[in-house]
Amino acid sequence: MQNAKQKWGAILLAVALLLGACGFSASTAFADTTYDKNVTLTGLANGEVVHAYKLMSYDDSYNTYVYDGGFGGYLDAHKSADQTRDQYFHSITSSTDVAKMLDTYLHSTTYTKPADTEYTVSGTEQKVTLEPGYYMFTVTTTGTESNMYKPFSAFVKVDGNKSTVIAGSMTTASDSDVTVAMKSEKGPSIVKAVKRDNGTDMASSWKTTKTVGNGDTVTYRVALTIPDWKDIVYPELKLIDTLNAQQYVKGSVAIYTTEGDETSNYLPTDAVDGAISEEVIGGYDTTSALQSLTFAIDYSKLTANHTYYITYQTTVQDEVTTSMKATNSALVKYNSSQTSTSTTTESKTTLYTYAAQLTKQDLNGSLLDGSSFTIYSDETCTTAVKFEKVTNNDGTFYYRPSTDGTVTEIAAEGTTESFLLKGLDPYHTYYFKETTTPKGYYAPTNAFNLQLVSQKLVDDDTEHSGALSEDSAITPLDTADSKLVSGSVDQTSTNQFDIVIKNSTTPTLPVTGGMGTVIIMILGVVLMVSAVTLFAFRRRNRA
Repeated sequence: MQNAKQKWGAILLAVALLLGACGFSASTAFADTTYDKNVTLTGLANGEVVHAYKLMSYDDSYNTYVYDGGFGGYLDAHKSADQTRDQYFHSITSSTDVAKMLDTYLHSTTYTKPADTEYTVSGTEQKVTLEPGYYMFTVTTTGTESNMYKPFSAFVKVDGNKSTVIAGSMTTASDSDVTVAMKSEKGPSIVKAVKRDNGTDMASSWKTTKTVGNGDTVTYRVALTIPDWKDIVYPELKLIDTLNAQQYVKGSVAIYTTEGDETSNYLPTDAVDGAISEEVIGGYDTTSALQSLTFAIDYSKLTANHTYYITYQTTVQDEVTTSMKATNSALVKYNSSQTSTSTTTESKTTLYTYAAQLTKQDLNGSLLDGSSFTIYSDETCTTAVKFEKVTNNDGTFYYRPSTDGTVTEIAAEGTTESFLLKGLDPYHTYYFKETTTPKGYYAPTNAFNLQLVSQKLVDDDTEHSGALSEDSAITPLDTADSKLVSGSVDQTSTNQFDIVIKNSTTPTLPVTGGMGTVIIMILGVVLMVSAVTLFAFRRRNRA
């Protein structure tokens, strides 16, 4: 017996020495086994980003599952009392409820998510190499594509000395690398517009540009189209707008199902109660002239494959006079998880405001000091427009309309004997009346009407360009003052109208066509008739 043991020991030792000479060992036998699998994702768009989250891995022996902390906590919270983590994991990942499980896990704020590995798509597909474990995938789309992808999983499972993989909608595991056709729905789209007060139909009532004055109230509409989402379990929608030189009117946001018509003044109708709320309303920053808005949209109250209309209001702030325009943009942020967020392409609108500079001269064109004006909003010159004086860092100044303003009489002063008004709107009417006249000069007979006209875009005569049209004009209410006023669009600052108003050292005489002319003509005719009558009467008496 002892000889037999020695004989077998010698044989085993010889085999071991032979294998050792060949460089083979039990450990290298398993180390040379490659368990990694390639998963190729198709149906993607160039520039999109694939996110891979490893929720479960193996220990060094490949005998035990090691769950990510947050995912392990999710399994513990959802398994039954008589189930282990592994039992519940196998039951849920092998059922048709895996997509719902992924959505629920991703949307939960209770369970942390592992760090992701990102792959930027070049072309229409992306290959990822996966070590053994359980993975979840999401895709971030581009603003141009606006796709919304259903999260999916891939399980690279160790099976003896080989591995298998099951991914996406596969029902059986594969020993080879696999390809997954990505499922997506088109994401939402938006079109932002601003309400025109003078619109005569739906198209002309909502445009991307508008002229405004300082302090005006502006109404915006965002047309939000919801795609026909079938596989997205918990879509989240947020409307984000960054206002420039405007402040949001709190409580003004609402969402409607119908675009509206002439009877509603082309405003949307049929509100959906509770479908939109003010999530974050940032404070208005006077330094940057910005305010950030976030509105949360409740998808459960909406219908897929439909266009909704969101409206809200703002008030134009003083800072609009800095750049003489306010461009702001809105977008919708949407996702099917907390870790995969996409946005629509921004939709922009622009508000334009305008300026007027008035200079005082005598009839010879020399600058004239000692004048002041009050600007009215009505032809009878009873309702004065209130202004606020703004002094620049270089000592120059201008006036802007302000509901809280205290200035109603503006003096032409400085080296140019003029004053500058900013924040004017062509759809407002302004009447300039000289309320203080230089000593030794006569005041104009009446006020002057300033009518600003916005220039339209060359390729779209329904949108404003930001410049003033040459049709802009200032005209006297009394024709006797016609020779005292002139005006034209500034050649450098095309959003500014330059005005010159003159004073005379002699009274202004009526011009042809004025009431003064008519009276003089009547008096002249009366005198002529009287003279003829008197002449005829004397001749008759002599006869």
